[in-house]
Amino acid sequence: MDVKIITDSAADMPKDIAQQCDIDVIPLQVIEGEQVFLDNVTLNPVDLFNGMRSGTIYKTSQPAYQSVVDVFSRYAAQGRSCLYLSFSSELSGTYQTAVMAMNDVLEQYPDFDIHVIDTKCASFGEGLVVYKIAQ
Repeated sequence: MDVKIITDSAADMPKDIAQQCDIDVIPLQVIEGEQVFLDNVTLNPVDLFNGMRSGTIYKTSQPAYQSVVDVFSRYAAQGRSCLYLSFSSELSGTYQTAVMAMNDVLEQYPDFDIHVIDTKCASFGEGLVVYKIAQ
């Protein structure tokens, strides 16, 4: 069975490995004042670190609910099984957002085969869990 692996950008999954392993990465939000960036999409790590070095204060937030729904809905419409491996629920609301999105998508696609797992990990640890499961 072909299962689509999905994670969030808190996994710090290198883009080349995500592409090689066909892993979708849903970006967390990075906030600077009133401006909202998508982690590693509209704000890359080099610019983030340079901003921090120059005194910019960033806040982070879980992925936008609609972004998660959109990704889940795309695979549900294709009839593709999915496994979402989430940033630790102890550190973020990302897992809870994914569960809510899953439940809403299941209302429209009741046969959608999806599982949302709280990795209880962050950063490189989460990335290793995702990578090993993708292998």
